[in-house]
Amino acid sequence: DALPIYEIVKKVTKMEENIEGFFTLKTLDNLVRGGRMGQVRYRLGKWLNIKPVLRVGDGKISAHDKARGVEASREKMYQYATVNFTKDQKFKYIIAHSRILGEAEELEKRLKKEFPKSSGFIGEIGTSIGVHTGEGALFLTCYK
Repeated sequence: DALPIYEIVKKVTKMEENIEGFFTLKTLDNLVRGGRMGQVRYRLGKWLNIKPVLRVGDGKISAHDKARGVEASREKMYQYATVNFTKDQKFKYIIAHSRILGEAEELEKRLKKEFPKSSGFIGEIGTSIGVHTGEGALFLTCYK
């Protein structure tokens, strides 16, 4: 049975209020090109290999943390996204990536190993968001 459109909108709106997700970037280049980061921060971040961990929630995207290197930023992303869940808990996840399917699949394998009752899917980040994140972006959200 298909849900009426107003029911779908109500469900999506309720989900949006309760979900937060985190993502990391492989490069800062698109942030500076899009005017979301100044040249000084960009050059310093590039020189020190600082990668942001960004939070999506409450209707906005914000800087949540940072780490030195892509792997460290992805580890922080993973920890933030899974902090409220236990091994025996059922929850859903969404993994999104920008042209790094293999890395997204590795993230899913880790989730399945550490949280065997979790279920979800992998999707590719669309072009309207990908133009801002650049190739190599990885996103994770976990929710009930």
